Amino acid sequence: MDIQHLRYFLTVSRTLNYTKAAEELYISRQAVAQAVRQLETELQSPLLINRKNTLALTPLGKVFQKEASKVVRSFGQFEAAMLK
Repeated sequence: MDIQHLRYFLTVSRTLNYTKAAEELYISRQAVAQAVRQLETELQSPLLINRKNTLALTPLGKVFQKEASKVVRSFGQFEAAMLK
C-alpha cells in the first residue's frame, strides 16, 4: 500500500466526492479514483459504493478509514521527526 493512496482515500472518505477530493488534493479526479481502485484491488473488496450518484463507505471502507487515519497520522509524525 502506498501512503499517498491512503491520503487520497481519506480525503474521498471525508468528502464522499471524487471531484471535491481531487480539488482539495490539487490532482485530477481520475488520479484519485485510480488510487482508490488500486487500494480496492489490493484488498479484494470495495471501500466505496455509489448509491444514486452519492458515494458511501462500505462496512470495510469504514474500518479501513479508521485504520488508515491512524497510519497516516503516525507516518506524518515519523516524517516530522526525521526532518528535524
